[in-house]
Amino acid sequence: MTDETFAGFEPSNTTPVPDVCWICQSRLWHWRKERPDGLCNRCSGELLKIVIRHRKRAKIKGTDATLTLAEWIEKIRDSQGLCYYCNGPIGYNALTLEHLIPIAKGGGTTAENCVPAS
Repeated sequence: MTDETFAGFEPSNTTPVPDVCWICQSRLWHWRKERPDGLCNRCSGELLKIVIRHRKRAKIKGTDATLTLAEWIEKIRDSQGLCYYCNGPIGYNALTLEHLIPIAKGGGTTAENCVPAS
């Protein structure tokens, strides 16, 4: 084998690194390329289900449904585990997706209209 066989190989991107999910605090081994958001697969899957459910509700009502998983993760992380309405510390696990303007009243599932609350 020669060195040319491994041209472009980056060991830092393929080495499993110990990490802790910032939502559930589970210590997991992640591949750095696969989980750049710092979430475990379970937490990421649960958040994706929530986003998809609310986007479907908005589409059925005929309102905007543009919220992405990355946008929702960013909103949750920026909230630092605090409720949008009472500003009380409730933790990341207890935060739910709430609409400032309800879907029933014409509000969409967009990054501007959705907030993490309890």
